Amino acid sequence: MSNVPTADAKFVDLLLYLAELMRQDVKIDPHRLERSLGGRYSKSQIKDALTLLKLKRPRGEPVRIFSESELAMFDPDAARLLLKLYSLGVVEEHQLEAIIMQADIDEEILTVDDVKTFVAIVLSDPVEFNPETLPVFQDEEFEN
Repeated sequence: MSNVPTADAKFVDLLLYLAELMRQDVKIDPHRLERSLGGRYSKSQIKDALTLLKLKRPRGEPVRIFSESELAMFDPDAARLLLKLYSLGVVEEHQLEAIIMQADIDEEILTVDDVKTFVAIVLSDPVEFNPETLPVFQDEEFEN
C-alpha cells in the first residue's frame, strides 16, 4: 500500500469518525484529536487515516441501492454501515462490489464486525485491489 499501513476493523472505526467530522467541515487537529479519543489511536494512526481520507472523495447520499437479495446477506446495521462508508467516500465503488460479492459467497448474514473486517481488507491495498485477496469461507464439499 502506498502511504497507509494495513487497515484493521479498529482503523475502520477511526476512518468513519474522521470522515463524519470532515463532512461537517470540522477542522481536525491530530494532537487534539488524539487526546479527545482517549488514547485509543496513536498520532500515527490518526495521520494515516487522514492521509487515506484526503485521497477519497465524499459522494453525499449513496447512489448504490441494494437489491432485496443483497440486503438479505447483511444484518441491517451492517448494510447501513457499508452504505455510510460508501457515501462518505471511504469505500470506492469497486470495493463495495467486492464486499457484496464476498457476502454472496458466505452463507451467513454478515454483521457489522464482518463488514469492518472486509472493509479493512479492501482498504489495505486501495490501489491494487484484487478481489481474490478476500477470504472465502466455503463448506468443505466445495473445496478441492
